[in-house]
Amino acid sequence: MMWAHDNGIQQGLPPNFLATAVACAWRGMDITYDSTYFLPGRVIVTGQDSYGELVTLEDLLAVQAHAVADAVRDALMAGNASWSEVLQLASTALARDESAS
Repeated sequence: MMWAHDNGIQQGLPPNFLATAVACAWRGMDITYDSTYFLPGRVIVTGQDSYGELVTLEDLLAVQAHAVADAVRDALMAGNASWSEVLQLASTALARDESAS
């Protein structure tokens, strides 16, 4: 489960590329609507139990989130990757992590 500000865009919060890439990788699709919408501000990633209560994120999902975040951070720090390349790196990191499990 990802929590993001519901009015973060109106508040002028900066785009959170890492959280957006994690969400895209987990969903297996680009959720940025042609790179015009990114999750704004800080994002909280948690697990959820069968009753809908927030719980600690499962170990596998936490490892996946870190793997994707590391790949995206490296690509963004390099400064020359397009958003589609960032998403490809995120998907590759997720797939690599899933095959190692």
